[in-house]
Amino acid sequence: MTSKTQELLRVLSEMREHPLSPSQRELLEDTANRIEEDRLYVAVVGQFKRGKSTFLNAILGERILPTGVLPLTNIITVLDAGPERELEIHFRNGTVKKDDVAHLDRYVAEKGNPNNEKNVAWVRLRHPAPLLAKGITLADTPGVGSLFESQTEVTKTFLPRIDAAFLLISADSPLSEGELAFLEDLRSQVRHLFVLLNKVDFVDVEGLAELRTFLAAQLRENLGEPELPLFAIAAKPALDARLRKDAAALEKTGLAAVETLLAELSERDRAAVQWDANSRRALGIARALRTDALIESRSLKQPLDVLTKQIDTFVAGVSGLQERRFEAETLLEKELEGMIRALENDLDRIRKEYPPRIAQEIRAEVTRRSSLGTKEFTDHLERLANERLVAHFEEWFLQTERHMESTYQTLTERHRRRLTSLLKELLDLGSSVFDVDLDEWELPEELSSEREFYYLEGETRPFFDLEGTVLSLGEALLPRSVGQNLVLKRLLSRLPQRVDANCGRIRYDMVRRVKDSFLHFRSRLRNLVEETAGGIEKAARSALEQRTQTREAQLRREEALLRVVAQCDDWIRTLTQKESETPLSVGK
Repeated sequence: MTSKTQELLRVLSEMREHPLSPSQRELLEDTANRIEEDRLYVAVVGQFKRGKSTFLNAILGERILPTGVLPLTNIITVLDAGPERELEIHFRNGTVKKDDVAHLDRYVAEKGNPNNEKNVAWVRLRHPAPLLAKGITLADTPGVGSLFESQTEVTKTFLPRIDAAFLLISADSPLSEGELAFLEDLRSQVRHLFVLLNKVDFVDVEGLAELRTFLAAQLRENLGEPELPLFAIAAKPALDARLRKDAAALEKTGLAAVETLLAELSERDRAAVQWDANSRRALGIARALRTDALIESRSLKQPLDVLTKQIDTFVAGVSGLQERRFEAETLLEKELEGMIRALENDLDRIRKEYPPRIAQEIRAEVTRRSSLGTKEFTDHLERLANERLVAHFEEWFLQTERHMESTYQTLTERHRRRLTSLLKELLDLGSSVFDVDLDEWELPEELSSEREFYYLEGETRPFFDLEGTVLSLGEALLPRSVGQNLVLKRLLSRLPQRVDANCGRIRYDMVRRVKDSFLHFRSRLRNLVEETAGGIEKAARSALEQRTQTREAQLRREEALLRVVAQCDDWIRTLTQKESETPLSVGK
């Protein structure tokens, strides 16, 4: 443990002796625990079907994390070092249980845990993978940038606490608007940020070079990032090569370069990375405590009638700001209702357009398959109908998700700016009323990142299906053309109902996630405003209460507050120093 880390532990220990809000105390204890663990926390994030779990399975060297088309729940899976494979399930009520690693999908897959009915908060998988043994903890997070989060706060409380992050994108659809927005927020929250370009085995050398040029231009244009490290990988071939123990094939997949980077990040730079992340968390607490002490100290010097008037003025000002906050929330809610109405109108269009379009495609295939027996014809037609249903819905679904994501982020970003402005006015109000400079009170990270939404209640896709066309024994004995016509007629008659059913599923899923996101977003920002106002008012009222004490007691309290301010200044000086760092060599 470096001397700077020991200094940080000293600061955290001293902070424990001061009154902290529940969220501040939770953050403090979490930071202290992570320093003691001495591990580097690395999150792997990315949209649905980008290959996050396959990439992590390749690092583990076996197929453990669920992959494929099954939707996932809102569960973060934390991968930690351990002598043996072990699964720990942490529930929302605080209980923990162990289970067989083979049962992981019972907790993190929608099929085994629909809508997270088991109330799982997060899952820890211990594994003897060599990379994890080097002091690295990996987190397989739910997808990002699609729609939307649920009532759980696990991802939102986890993301601001990571030390490094990999955003995994895909060569077949690189850098959506949501991924660019998420990159921008990640950049403000983590010290080391990398991009993994997966599925490069589907492009040739020339295509990969073009992709690199395109991505570099996108990063420069949208983020001002000319040198964001990017690694080209092929996760699925990497997993296959590791399972075969084929070192030469593994080297070609790009995975070895990523593992080398992580090992170097851990072995050579872990102290600096952790110092940067942990000191920033402690710095916010230090500045908030300093502000509270200054307000109470200044208030103690005010005449009683002046202090009472100041508190009344502040409370009245806060009341006006709260009314404007409520108006802003109402406006956002109406804007989101308009977004839902637009979705419903689009679904009405699909209900009308898709059945005849799919029916036409099926009829075109019928003439080419008329030589099949009735049973084979029926099986083929069912597969074709399901494939066409999925193809049409998936294309529309992905486009709609991107559009709704972009719209949602625009609306919530607008609301975030309104709330940021209100919070600044609140701090300015406190500054003017109590004659203390609150400019150094940093806004919590949640205010800048809360507008981002991840796959929490699931990397959810509606299960597009068309119920089987049951062939009776009598129909199977009919002449082939007659039987085929009956099968075709029955299947086409079911198309409108199946299209409507899937439209209903999509509407339910998206509306639920929009509303859950809004409620969570509103709650977080509302609490932030109320906690900030409450902290300022509490400090002033504490001074008012002290005025009922003897003059000697007031002087002792004032001296104690000045010692707190001095101590906070000492913490801030300590926390704003930089840990020594060996430059990290990054290969592309």
